[in-house]
Amino acid sequence: MNGLRTELFKSFVNSLLNVHNVENVLIVDNPDKKPSMKQPFGMLSTDYFPDTVQTEEKFFLDLDYNEGTFDLILGNIPMGLRSRSKAESLFNHNKQNWDIIYQLSENLNKDGIGVFLLESLGFHGSIGSKFIDSMKDRGVYVNGYLNLPEKFLEPLTSIRPILVVTSKSDKGFQLGVLTQPESIDQVVKEFFGKGVDKKLVYKDDIKSFRGFRSIDIRNQISRLETRYKDFKETRFENIVEQYTLGKEKIPFEELDNCLYFKRRGKNIPLIDNLSDLTGRRDNYIQVQLSPNVSNKYLQIFFQSTLGELILDYVMNSGFIPSLDKEILLSLDLPIPSRTIQDQIVLTSKRYEMLEQEISSMKKQISLNPQSVSTLEKIDSMLEISSSLSEGDKIKSLILQGESKSLEFKQTFQHCIKNKKKEKYIEESCLKTIVGFLNTEGGILLIGVEDSGLIPGIDSERKIHHKDSNDKFILHMKDKIKSRIGMFFDSKEQTSVIDIRWIEVDDITVLEVTCLPSEEEVFLDNEDFYIRLSPSTEILTGKNLSSYVVKRFYNH
Repeated sequence: MNGLRTELFKSFVNSLLNVHNVENVLIVDNPDKKPSMKQPFGMLSTDYFPDTVQTEEKFFLDLDYNEGTFDLILGNIPMGLRSRSKAESLFNHNKQNWDIIYQLSENLNKDGIGVFLLESLGFHGSIGSKFIDSMKDRGVYVNGYLNLPEKFLEPLTSIRPILVVTSKSDKGFQLGVLTQPESIDQVVKEFFGKGVDKKLVYKDDIKSFRGFRSIDIRNQISRLETRYKDFKETRFENIVEQYTLGKEKIPFEELDNCLYFKRRGKNIPLIDNLSDLTGRRDNYIQVQLSPNVSNKYLQIFFQSTLGELILDYVMNSGFIPSLDKEILLSLDLPIPSRTIQDQIVLTSKRYEMLEQEISSMKKQISLNPQSVSTLEKIDSMLEISSSLSEGDKIKSLILQGESKSLEFKQTFQHCIKNKKKEKYIEESCLKTIVGFLNTEGGILLIGVEDSGLIPGIDSERKIHHKDSNDKFILHMKDKIKSRIGMFFDSKEQTSVIDIRWIEVDDITVLEVTCLPSEEEVFLDNEDFYIRLSPSTEILTGKNLSSYVVKRFYNH
């Protein structure tokens, strides 16, 4: 991963120099644990900068914070570095690396930028909130966080850091992602540039930030919640009768209708029976529910995809994940009527019976492999499960949300407002297909809204294609051939695009699967697009030529 770190910082610095005036730079690195104490991790280097930029390099142990003023400070301060006592801290906490980031930011000039490695949660919690306010009072502002790739610091550490950006100007707080090398230039332009349309960078509230992982989970939760729109949303604290923190060597009171949450560690599955608790009682929270909510129903709900995400969300993603009581109680959960809850519990019990039946059949096969009755049962079950699999796969894809390799479009050409074909809608779909072909491939789902709702293609198919899926697909293929130049299963060329219709709960969705193309692809022989995270971007000039050489000719 050392090469990845070096390449990322080089690209980041090159892009930053294009949008921000930098004449002098301070680089602060973290020494390795070698006798010389002069071996950096290899992430930060003066080699990233041209000779026209004056650079100074220091190790954080050698800082006196009177190094002068700088246009740019890059800092790799040991994450989690602590003071021996709060008294030694500038802000009455023991987070020494935070203090160092502040003190270095004091050395920025009025237009300077500080970029520092930081723990994944940023300046988090009540301590972080006070720290942010204290820095602000002293004229230092947090302008945003940038996410870094997974395993970025391996094998040095498994901790995934972020970059915090500071300055002496209150520019608001924004978030961006540096996980894809080809998108770094665009992210830097949007984050630090002026008057740039923002597609990959977005504003957020710094004090509600709980890590990029929590944002991903929050987005998945919002998409999943549309599936539960017929259930009434109820604040969790409003259905809690009693909330008891466990204490070491003191047993919980025997209460009805309870759930037990672990304060640390995995909560899947949740425990609903006091006798099933293992380990120390002080690692559990006993939650007694009101009579109109079944603990069995909530236990089942928290085993669903949405429920697991919610449980993940309420765990602070720090060095040692721990349950956040405040967030847990503030959750809005889909709670149906008690009758429907009981039906769901009954269905779950039947599913358990089915699992037991399958286990029994497995044993029968091992004893009597030619049993006709067992084989007939298996065939029947397989027939039922396979008839659901395609639609279920599409639902699972949608739950992942749009990404570099997945895009949703509500229609191919049809304008919902004026009920007619619009070229700009068609063009949006074709740009996405070209972007997939020129990057790493991907799937375009037509008939799916950005939110994850599935209206399907039925309306467009009826109005423009005589209610025929085959005619709709043939029309799409003709458009792709004429505007992109792709062939489908011809003798001349192996198809890199596959289009098929899939039924999802009696609603038709078109799935367009694109493989990576072996040669560059243009829309209308003019425009070259690639995928950058969940968006499609056009490349021109030098960026286009360098990308084409790297992507298609450097093998």
